Amino acid sequence: MLVPAMSLTEVRKEIAKDFPIIYRKAVFVLTKMEKRYRPLKGKLVEQLFDYRSKNNNRWFYKISLIKDDPIVQFMVYYESKRGLCAVVPMNESETLVYLTAHFFNRYNERLHLNLVRPYDILVSYMMDNLAYHRRRIETVSPGVHKIFCVSERGICLGTELREVDFVRLNTFVTKDMLMGDQIENHETMSKVLDKYSVHYFETDE
Repeated sequence: MLVPAMSLTEVRKEIAKDFPIIYRKAVFVLTKMEKRYRPLKGKLVEQLFDYRSKNNNRWFYKISLIKDDPIVQFMVYYESKRGLCAVVPMNESETLVYLTAHFFNRYNERLHLNLVRPYDILVSYMMDNLAYHRRRIETVSPGVHKIFCVSERGICLGTELREVDFVRLNTFVTKDMLMGDQIENHETMSKVLDKYSVHYFETDE
């Protein structure tokens, strides 16, 4: 089971133990959803599922049906000293994205969600953020970079540890909070995200 005292190596091992099982489960559910919603012809259908693994880890997996290109996302979450935090394994790389309890608190606060339960904040984040694009904005030391990410709902700020394929997202700001150079970075990354969104969200209407 994931616990706050684990090292990054231990976190990876714990996730690796669960992932083949939850992946197979998600693919099974995806197949059923595709059969059920096939008549919708291009409509976006999204569902979020909560799963407790045999190793007592709590997972979300989200299935998004978009035309002929379904997307499955995963998040494992657990209690830290400051509240619920989460780790997102990236689908096409070995990168782990760690989202702190502080990040989720700021997400709730700055989007005025007024959610009380940390669990509900994580659900909201998973449902409202399909993709994000990250960019390095400052080198702290060799292989360590401050990063700036754009998601559907706003901007994530954190640190990338390139050597160990680890990203830590510390806080969240809304687009209207950006100033100076951040605005230029936001506009650049928004164009990338917009291209991604158009590809996946266009319908036959």
